[in-house]
Amino acid sequence: MEEKFKELRDMIAMKDWNGIFRRPTGNIVIQFVRNPLAGQAAFFIDYVMLFVLTELGLHYLVSAGIAFIAGSTANYFLCKKIVFNAYTPRYGNMSEYAFFVIIGVIGLGLTELLMWLFTGIIGTHYMLSKIVSAAVVSLWNFFGRRFFLFNDYDAR
Repeated sequence: MEEKFKELRDMIAMKDWNGIFRRPTGNIVIQFVRNPLAGQAAFFIDYVMLFVLTELGLHYLVSAGIAFIAGSTANYFLCKKIVFNAYTPRYGNMSEYAFFVIIGVIGLGLTELLMWLFTGIIGTHYMLSKIVSAAVVSLWNFFGRRFFLFNDYDAR
């Protein structure tokens, strides 16, 4: 694992921003650094949709589910483009997307559970609950996708 950190440190020292943020890599440390780029864009879509749908009258848990699916779909395309862009695909696009969605549905379950716990039980505002749940779920999503889906880098 030390060599993976060394590669990132060397890129930072050389100011190799293309290597850090764009060039295809199987290095999990660099992928972890890139993941927030995709995650923040997806979170923005998710967060804004949660707010809009809830303010339009949907229950916050229904809004959270719809918003999470929209954010996850955006995240799929961003992950393929910038985070896990060096893996060797083992499935067709629809199968790959299905696996991605399954991991996302588990994340959705965690989101719903945490939002219910923080808002429904503890009484925290639903928008603050979303921030807490998003932090936990983002870790699940990255590691779940990296280890169960985007994990074949032997050919590169």
